[in-house]
Amino acid sequence: MPDVHPLKHEGTPIVRLGESVAKMETRSNIRSRDAKYPVWGWKNPSDLYCFDQFSAWLRNPQVVVVVRHQLDICESIAKHERVEFTAVIEDVARTYADLMSFVARTVFPVHIVTYEQLSEYPREFIAELVSRLGLICTAEQMDAAERIVSSPKYVAVDSDDHDGKFSEEELLQDRWNAQARHHGSEIKILSDAALALNSDRLLAEDQMHELDKLIIDVLETRFPESIAGLDEDQLDQLLNLPIERLLSVVAELSGAKDRVAGPPREVASHAGGDGRIQGRWRTPVVKISAESYRRAREQYLSAAMARLEVQRQLDDLDDKYRELTRLAGGES
Repeated sequence: MPDVHPLKHEGTPIVRLGESVAKMETRSNIRSRDAKYPVWGWKNPSDLYCFDQFSAWLRNPQVVVVVRHQLDICESIAKHERVEFTAVIEDVARTYADLMSFVARTVFPVHIVTYEQLSEYPREFIAELVSRLGLICTAEQMDAAERIVSSPKYVAVDSDDHDGKFSEEELLQDRWNAQARHHGSEIKILSDAALALNSDRLLAEDQMHELDKLIIDVLETRFPESIAGLDEDQLDQLLNLPIERLLSVVAELSGAKDRVAGPPREVASHAGGDGRIQGRWRTPVVKISAESYRRAREQYLSAAMARLEVQRQLDDLDDKYRELTRLAGGES
């Protein structure tokens, strides 16, 4: 078959113009293959996304879907393309979801084969698939198919425009293309998420300052004895006490010890809803490389941990404000 990637066995008669299919060129390619081969097919997973645009031009089409454990797919991509494992897991999951939606809705016959069983029993599965497709397979063709399926790595094949041999430049360029594709989209997602988390953290820190002021106001107006004579450092130490210890100290110094225990009163939270601020994602311009991806992921994880820590502090301050307000109200 012409125009087939000899290492990945991928090729397509479909000519793409962005997300659309070039009608004249694609129909010409399909007609040419119809005239040359009584039965023909191709492998190009991305054609799934424009299948409805060209399916009417195909002669008695049937779809063969090979499914494989998603973690195994991620590990294979990471190994062969030298891509970060975490950079491909979401893409693989999304692709599988799209594939299953296609299987559920297409009007054409679909033949589903599992990669694991195909690898373990190649000849039996190939024979079954050939039968289901209504084809006739010679012994030579069966041996060739079994050789490709049984190999633990890619097996190069000859084609009309390639001898099945690869230069280092070809392999390197193919790997670079895969790395750019996988890392690029994830870098954007991670960078946007990190920006949103940093924005949320700044808003949460502002809320923490407001809650500090509210707590001090409660202490000054309702429990002045508890903070009388304290300097700024001592006041900070008091506010940083665990909530149970803070309430105990305040109650002891202000004569309200009998009001520390008891069910909390419903007091309006000042943490803003559930205390978590939803931020907007932004779209920074980033370079596409493995190192850029690792940096983006490290920045995201750092932002996520910082936001988590601020949230814990914010929740703690909110709890202290609620309990001090309850204590000031005289409920037990």
